[in-house]
Amino acid sequence: MAVREERRAALLARNDRRRRSLRASDGALVGWRVWCCQGDMLVSPSQRTKWVTAELVSNECPTSSGARGQPGIHASWSRTHGDHREYSDRSSVIGRVRAYGAYVEGPEGWRAERVVIDRLVVVGDEVTDRQISALSERYHVPVGRGRRR
Repeated sequence: MAVREERRAALLARNDRRRRSLRASDGALVGWRVWCCQGDMLVSPSQRTKWVTAELVSNECPTSSGARGQPGIHASWSRTHGDHREYSDRSSVIGRVRAYGAYVEGPEGWRAERVVIDRLVVVGDEVTDRQISALSERYHVPVGRGRRR
């Protein structure tokens, strides 16, 4: 248990250093999310929210510093942490996203009022080439194949 806690502390410290430099040229926060690919659409694995376009706006603005279960659109600081192995399935897609509007930062990531997809990496082996083309067309972002880190 102690080794696991030490690794978690090291990851959080690394993420803290990383997040200070993770800003896009337009000032937006940059982070990573995971989705399930259903047809030509991305769906959030925990809330089952359908991302119809590359932009999603939360019904509620994030205000408190707590993370889980709080309003806002969640993202992780690192792609490795954004991989969310607990949600991994054969239709997983990982994406780099940008946060706009109100946001709350945390040690593992952030929650924002408005999030825009920047690029996508398909890591699920059941996602077809046809779906990859459809995702690129729907979200107007580069979509490639990759692997989990």
